[in-house]
Amino acid sequence: MKSGYEQCYFCITENRIAAILLKEAAEPNRAVEVNEMWRVRQKEMELNDRLKSRSNDHSGNSRIVRILASLIEAEIGGMRAMLVLHAHQAKQ
Repeated sequence: MKSGYEQCYFCITENRIAAILLKEAAEPNRAVEVNEMWRVRQKEMELNDRLKSRSNDHSGNSRIVRILASLIEAEIGGMRAMLVLHAHQAKQ
């Protein structure tokens, strides 16, 4: 029969071996998890880049729309001014 010291020693050794084996088994899983996280992050960055480029495209389009709208308003304002002038001249 083993003494208490020997029994404890073997239990500790078995526990250490089990912990080492579990750690070694977990390392590949951790590597897979880290690789997956980086892959997901890369996809997020690609999507952000696409959204930014689309946003820039739309902001460029909206800038053009604003310019055209101001030109149209100026043209309409000019036409109104001409109509007012013609109406004023017609009254005289």
